[in-house]
Amino acid sequence: MIIQTMSEYAPEYKPYQKKKGPEWQIALDLIKEHRALNLKNQTIHKVQLSLEVLIRTLLTFSQQNGFVKYNPRDKTIQVRHFKQHSIVYQYNPFRDPANRHADGQKVVSKTGKKTDFLDWETFPKNEHYLIWTANSGRRYGILVQPAPIVPGHLIVASLDLNPKTKRHYEQVIRYFHVTDMHELQAEMFVLGYAMGYNDRGAGASVDHFHTQLVPGTFMPIVRACHKGRLEIESTYSDHCGVDLKIIGTRSLDRPLSTAYPMPAFLLEADRLPAMLTKKRAVVKQLQAGRIIFNSLAWQQPNGRYTEAFFPRSQESLMNNAFKAGYVEMSGMLVMPNKALYASMKRPSQGALALEAVGLSAVDFHNFLKNIYHYFD
Repeated sequence: MIIQTMSEYAPEYKPYQKKKGPEWQIALDLIKEHRALNLKNQTIHKVQLSLEVLIRTLLTFSQQNGFVKYNPRDKTIQVRHFKQHSIVYQYNPFRDPANRHADGQKVVSKTGKKTDFLDWETFPKNEHYLIWTANSGRRYGILVQPAPIVPGHLIVASLDLNPKTKRHYEQVIRYFHVTDMHELQAEMFVLGYAMGYNDRGAGASVDHFHTQLVPGTFMPIVRACHKGRLEIESTYSDHCGVDLKIIGTRSLDRPLSTAYPMPAFLLEADRLPAMLTKKRAVVKQLQAGRIIFNSLAWQQPNGRYTEAFFPRSQESLMNNAFKAGYVEMSGMLVMPNKALYASMKRPSQGALALEAVGLSAVDFHNFLKNIYHYFD
């Protein structure tokens, strides 16, 4: 068993190591001036500020002005992991549900006019964010997570209202959300980010459409994939070069702790646009079967694009000790309770917990039958 700080666990993540030049100061001035900085701002284009510079600056500024409630590299945060295994335990006392919101956020009246980013919260004065616009014209906020799980943790949330309800879109991924997020992934993958999604009832803490961005190097399933340790049990390919890879349906001759601990599947392709049709089909089938799910998308060092889908049967782990989202499904169990964390001494404990919230083998294979024909 290995116990490390976050810096020791992923030393390759160095968000602030690049030399700060004039572009950094321009980005900082823009972010200070605009609480909601539109990426279509003329100054951004005039001086050719990159998205990388803007995001790094936003993260630094949010840490400096106290919006981020703690430094995710705080040595209090520990990671306990095991060689050759896919389960990681993180002790993070700052992630207690009572402490996750930024200082200054307040519940607004249900009868009040809801013009804020989240229906039920108001922005604190020190929160700043970027506005990204998809080719569709729909707008999304790129916000800093005030209580990050890992360094560089961001939230991407819809800023537009549903024309039918006149309220923000609920946490249900729609056809056009898939398209928009696919477009944003192309920009964020280059920066080393992975995009995670928590379905309603599968770890989403706010019923407002959003995804999350984390540096992929922290996610155990990404690390296992990069090192060639992810056990692929079967692969199906289509004529467009998209592969469907099955993981986690272990056989009796393989220990639970060494296989991926729950039935899941990957979509992989050399070209990101090739995956879009298949992803829409997968999401449609999951929703048609009323199956809650999480997903995590990233780009491998060899350039291949990957998205893991985790169909779920329930939301909470370990007798309702905590809710599990895409981070847990990706192999990192985040625990604010020190006693629970201290009791996690074997990878099989977390593996069994994840297996319990996944679909049964029968339900998983019945679901797969509905998408196999897309790969004939």
